[in-house]
Amino acid sequence: MGIEKFRRIFHRRPFKEAENVELPEKIDSLLIDCNGILHRAKNDVFPVIEKHGEEVVLKKKYSSKGLKEEYLSRIIERLEELMDRFRPKSVC
Repeated sequence: MGIEKFRRIFHRRPFKEAENVELPEKIDSLLIDCNGILHRAKNDVFPVIEKHGEEVVLKKKYSSKGLKEEYLSRIIERLEELMDRFRPKSVC
């Protein structure tokens, strides 16, 4: 779950069993909801702090092109991690 506040809901008692399930050896297809991946990458590259209801964006030392490259790099890295972990038979 990509949005941090929703993560707490998932970790409540009714969902605990789902966290401890072993992965199957063979997976035909892997469907990924990328909202969490995109949200985390955005927060890593473009951190935002809210102050008194106003959004204040903290800038890192990247050029505009560098920000885009770093953002895409984080997304690709996470997708590759998931592909390596689950090893689906087909990629669409």
